[in-house]
Amino acid sequence: MRDFTGVPGASGGFADNDTRWTPEVGNALVQEVANVIVSPSGGNTPLDPSNSAQLLAAISHMIDSKLGAPDSETTVVGSQQWKMVSVYGSYGEGLVWVPFANPFPSACVGAVVSLHNASGTINQDSSAQYHSSNANGVYVMVQRDTSGEVNASGITVVAKGY
Repeated sequence: MRDFTGVPGASGGFADNDTRWTPEVGNALVQEVANVIVSPSGGNTPLDPSNSAQLLAAISHMIDSKLGAPDSETTVVGSQQWKMVSVYGSYGEGLVWVPFANPFPSACVGAVVSLHNASGTINQDSSAQYHSSNANGVYVMVQRDTSGEVNASGITVVAKGY
């Protein structure tokens, strides 16, 4: 826990005898923190005495929702949104559509793609290239390896949009 020694009105902890906060101030602060955590804008999280990161999670949720990060596949950096999506299956050579579970509000402006095999490692033989995109997903061009096979069971896309 952080040491508040020297901070006016905040030395000691709630259980310490030398705290300068009155019980009313302490109770008000606890209620304010609890209100942030359990509020709809804070993520509607039930209070958990064993979790000391609830306030941080609630504030992060508020910031993400204000910046436009509507879902778990989206990260917001400034005014730009980034999505990371992985799909799994059997892929042949040619164009493969990789959809976003939650589309970009306006457009996808580019992406980086990679193939991976059943063990989850990046495939070194077959190749994948970004072909085109729209707000709903990305087209990936998959090419076979030197043996004539497409040795991939998954495609991961990191896309940028707005």
